[in-house]
Amino acid sequence: MRSALSGSFPRKSGCEEATGGVDAYPAFWRGMIDGDGTLAMEGSVGGGEQRTGLGNGRRYFSPYLRLCGSRRICEQFTTFAQQALGDPFAPTISPMLSIFQVCFWGEHAIRLIDILYADADPECALDRKLLTARGLLDRFAHFRDLPELTLPETAL
Repeated sequence: MRSALSGSFPRKSGCEEATGGVDAYPAFWRGMIDGDGTLAMEGSVGGGEQRTGLGNGRRYFSPYLRLCGSRRICEQFTTFAQQALGDPFAPTISPMLSIFQVCFWGEHAIRLIDILYADADPECALDRKLLTARGLLDRFAHFRDLPELTLPETAL
């Protein structure tokens, strides 16, 4: 293996982990999404039935948020999302080449985008991601006004 003196470093992808309690802060996750995530509006034909051919031919759009990284980072982001939203949903963490990804759609996506970007200081967010987030928040404002979800006593 080459040394750091020659400008080569060991591969870091796949072993990232948030430590020291930073995983509880929205600003940390906003930075992760800015660097290794996607904010978008995904379209599908027939309400998501495009793969099976059962769709009605109409085009549907949904807000979408994805984070790529190590399995551990994806697990930590999922935990953050569940706690921040007060919802025990379990998004799928799936392999993507040599890394993993976790994706959020619809209401969960827009509510996470609201938590991560609505009050973000423009100096502390990637311009293009902040612009995309604000556009999605404007378009899907009805998701932001939903009441807080609460866990039943047995789920705690």
